[in-house]
Amino acid sequence: MKTAIVVDGEAEYKSLPLILKRCSHQGLRTVLVLKCPGHPKSNPQRIAHAIARKANPVVRVKRLDRIIALIDLEDLSQRASERARQLEEALRGELNVESIDVVVKDKKYENWLIADVDALRQLPSRFTRIDTIARELRKPNVDLITDASDLLHRAVEPNKAYRKIDDAKMICSTADPLRAARHSRSLRRLLRVLGVPQYTNQSCRPHG
Repeated sequence: MKTAIVVDGEAEYKSLPLILKRCSHQGLRTVLVLKCPGHPKSNPQRIAHAIARKANPVVRVKRLDRIIALIDLEDLSQRASERARQLEEALRGELNVESIDVVVKDKKYENWLIADVDALRQLPSRFTRIDTIARELRKPNVDLITDASDLLHRAVEPNKAYRKIDDAKMICSTADPLRAARHSRSLRRLLRVLGVPQYTNQSCRPHG
């Protein structure tokens, strides 16, 4: 299917295509990444309207079959599955496309970026203090970490600041999506939606 993923952040827009290249498989013809600025805590109807304004013209021109909306849960108390259901329902009234899916990043994109600590180890000139992140990965699900951004800030070399966009691109250029998915249920959900064979039947548990 010809697919577009709609994201709401610059870091995702610039870096997600790098890791999606490793998710390619037969049946997934095209994956475009579209940026739709907005606040993930807005009500579902407002988010859906903003996504439709951005995506519908592209759907027509590119003849897309499917839109995947990728949105942060942030610190909302709502369950990710319920948030996804509400947004998908709102999108069905707005998008002119055959198939619609919503994946909620729990809590945010940075939770996915820390999910493959080996990718950080391959960037020793930037990430010199990753022991704390490695300890967090002993837990079954990095989605439960409330401030992954802070972990990344503390992992960079001394006297340097974490660069939200540039460092995300560096991490995604080395990250293995299957390795990262072992530590993030919400990332496994994206892989399942994309039809990655290891998660065709379920995404609750890590493959293997």
